[in-house]
Amino acid sequence: MYGSLNLLLVKYGGLLKELLKLLPIYTTLFSAQFIFSYVNYTFIFSKIKSGVFHLPLFGDFTPWWKFVIMAWLFNAPAFIFGTVLVVWSMKLSLDNFGAAYTSIIASQIISVIMTLFFMWYRMGELPSRNGWIALILVFIASLLTASSGKKV
Repeated sequence: MYGSLNLLLVKYGGLLKELLKLLPIYTTLFSAQFIFSYVNYTFIFSKIKSGVFHLPLFGDFTPWWKFVIMAWLFNAPAFIFGTVLVVWSMKLSLDNFGAAYTSIIASQIISVIMTLFFMWYRMGELPSRNGWIALILVFIASLLTASSGKKV
């Protein structure tokens, strides 16, 4: 039993080490994308869809474009914190893999996941069957490319 486990660890230990290097990058990006998506879908996108242009502390806005500007200003502190987390994930990517590529690809994966979740949670919409197939293929391709970047 333990012999085969040791053989697997010897054979795939390097791959496991590489995957574990991705964990802090994905965790940091998950936190950042959660912040971005939460404030965007809560205070901008769902309000645009419903036609209710109201912000806490600021009140109601009649033209939609004034609402969007005020919502962006309302969300700015969260955007700053989220941006710091994204930059931190790039630093982790540079330290672990020597390139920012990994962080950028991982950011795309997490962004798609958060977008799908908040589209469902805040707006009540999901992709069609073909949309799901395309998203799964993009997700698989992104996972395969996440640790394959190199400096040019």
